[in-house]
Amino acid sequence: KRLSKHQNMPLISLVMPVFNPPLQYLELAIESVKKQVYENWELCIADDCSTDTKVRPFLERVAASDSRIKFTFREKNENISIATNSAAKIASGEFIAFLDQDDELTPNALAEVSLYLIEHPQCDYLYTDDDKIGEAGKRFGPQFKPDWSPELLLSYMYFSHLIVARRSIFNDLG
Repeated sequence: KRLSKHQNMPLISLVMPVFNPPLQYLELAIESVKKQVYENWELCIADDCSTDTKVRPFLERVAASDSRIKFTFREKNENISIATNSAAKIASGEFIAFLDQDDELTPNALAEVSLYLIEHPQCDYLYTDDDKIGEAGKRFGPQFKPDWSPELLLSYMYFSHLIVARRSIFNDLG
């Protein structure tokens, strides 16, 4: 309902580096993106030369199931940063969101991000609260993050999942 009040919704490119992921967790991560109530997204996956022969066919099937899913396969395994940059190179959204191969988003995650970005057009970087999900599906270890606090940032890294950056700034930083 809140989304319907807005036009010109930003395209959010989720970039996901993968390397030999446990496929059951990767599938959950991808399904959590596909189940978003916010539909103006693309998922850009870069496989960092996985040695597990099941990964490539899995990603090919996933990409064939939804035109918003793109992927690239790296010829050489380098590291998560290089793979993330490879995923970002195929992104076309105004904003890039960073997602790990085993992350899961709540169905409203991108809607809330988009609404915030629309209501705060000067925003270049956005971070969110997060928590963990155990093997049995039970949530634990929530991290409720404050507004910007340089003092708290010195004591722990709260710029983690889910973070979103304006793509032009990401590109400028190289």
